Amino acid sequence: MAIAVIVAGYFIANASYTTEDFAECLSDADIVMYGTDWCSACAEQKKMFEDAFEGSFSKVDFVNCDFNSEECDDAEIEGYPTWKIGGEFLGNPGGKTFLELATAGGCGLPSE
Repeated sequence: MAIAVIVAGYFIANASYTTEDFAECLSDADIVMYGTDWCSACAEQKKMFEDAFEGSFSKVDFVNCDFNSEECDDAEIEGYPTWKIGGEFLGNPGGKTFLELATAGGCGLPSE
């Protein structure tokens, strides 16, 4: 796996780090998105991945609270989308940028 360089808190894309590597790194870092089918912000977050990474959102751990309400209640999800890393909230509910997710998970940004 390629290694990204951190300069002043920002990740630099590594030429061999792919979009698939990025999505897999988020999963490996135990980053989970909680959302619903009816949530427009969730749809926008998924579309951001789909547009940029040609379908890689399917590699991101996603809990659909429409069908997993008990899991979402146990995780104390109060708004959508909510991102958690290792069971801890990643800021307030709402969409996250690739840089925010990469920084939280220690992932590099892909060059593609």
